[in-house]
Amino acid sequence: MKNTKKFLREHFPDSWSTTKLYTKIAVPVIIAAILFALNNFIDNFMVTTIDGGVAALSIANVYTALLTSVYVAISFISVSAFAQFYGKKDYKKARDTMKFRFMSAFIFAVIWTVIALIFPRQLVQLVSPGEREEVVVLAIEYIRYITIAWVLLSASFTYGSALREMGYGKLQMYNSIIILATNIIFNSIFIFALNMGVVGAAAASAIARVVAVLTNWGVMFWKNKHVIFNPIRLFVIDRHIWHIMKFRVLGGFLIAISQMTINLRTMLWNYGYPAGSVGSAQFNLSAASIIGITGSITAVFLSAINSINATTSVLVSQELGRNNIDVAKVNSRQLKGYNFVLGLVSASLLGLIVIILPYLGFLVRGQVENQRTINGDVAANLIQTQMLSEMQYTLLPIVFLMPTWLWFISSSNAIQSGKKNTLLSYVDFTANILQFIWLVIVNVVLARFFPDKLWLAVLVFYLSDIPKIFPYEYAYYKWNWATNITLDDKKTKVEKLKNEI
Repeated sequence: MKNTKKFLREHFPDSWSTTKLYTKIAVPVIIAAILFALNNFIDNFMVTTIDGGVAALSIANVYTALLTSVYVAISFISVSAFAQFYGKKDYKKARDTMKFRFMSAFIFAVIWTVIALIFPRQLVQLVSPGEREEVVVLAIEYIRYITIAWVLLSASFTYGSALREMGYGKLQMYNSIIILATNIIFNSIFIFALNMGVVGAAAASAIARVVAVLTNWGVMFWKNKHVIFNPIRLFVIDRHIWHIMKFRVLGGFLIAISQMTINLRTMLWNYGYPAGSVGSAQFNLSAASIIGITGSITAVFLSAINSINATTSVLVSQELGRNNIDVAKVNSRQLKGYNFVLGLVSASLLGLIVIILPYLGFLVRGQVENQRTINGDVAANLIQTQMLSEMQYTLLPIVFLMPTWLWFISSSNAIQSGKKNTLLSYVDFTANILQFIWLVIVNVVLARFFPDKLWLAVLVFYLSDIPKIFPYEYAYYKWNWATNITLDDKKTKVEKLKNEI
């Protein structure tokens, strides 16, 4: 009992003022993340009036998610350096870290765009083989235009992440309101007024990204123009930054692959449950038809995860940069409990959505109206019941696991705020590769014996998240991760950096 009390005391905020401090940083970031997630939800909702529109966006957005995985990996290897240098007020090196982040993200975005423009059909069919031609055509149209948003995302993601790490999440929240309003307005104009279909959704997303770049850059210039870099001097980066990044490149590569395995889950679900396998064959429902919508819903309620990076950067990384090691450790432990509570709140809200989901027929109206036109009212009612039921059951495991996700992600973010960054990438890579293999097994076995039970396969897959927590917790409590990496300068020996990173 004594040990339990001690554990709870150490792992939850020790005062109301501490809780308010954490909340002041976290809540604006959560709201901003919700608004960002709502952009994807709005796109999916707007195209529900188009038969196959949701499935098409779900397929195409796999590649948006894969590119985002690269951005996340770049952030993974650079976030501690940026936050520590910023906390130390070494703005030149913080700015040079920003250069590295943007340069890397932009290069990958251009490569991704070129591949997508040359091979759009092959990319669509790779993700969802056997998909009906109407959906394939819609997905190709969407990909051709969403590539503009991909390139712009390299800038908006870089500046948006930096704003959160600097502690300006509240201002980024205001930006997100403007961005969401832009997306809604132009989606409405392009899809409903101009009948542009999925192309309209892509065009609206691109315009929203332009607004995101301008507003995020504007806020950063206003609050601290010292971290704004001159594009002409993009490749002029301090040698110390190159040294840090050089020894973390392997870790970044592993994190990118690791994140991609998460985003490729949609592709595997489509292989296991292709068009016509979910429910009656006449409905032509695939995993994409269900997970495309539930994924958008889940993203809204997982927005609390975005706050972990912000609170860790401000309260752990910046303290490490100031050499306040003990303060950073205390904050990291208390943030674990705080984020766990955030997970409970988010899970409860998602649980309410799950309960009322059978009554939210507007989410699937495109497929319902298509069936009504082709096969009449009975078929329309059946497909609505089938889709909403599958969505309801596929969301249940997420409701129960969400608090534990926020707990161990807090551990992961704390570790990457100091040293052991590359070593952590091995843990993350191994855990997600094993989970990916488990998903392959689930799709091969359950899809064969329970071909019409997508929700059952999803439930069995998510059971793998339970053992996943243990390696992260071991690393958090056993590794000496809390280190000030800014103490190394140009004269520091490469070998010393190697040992610390």
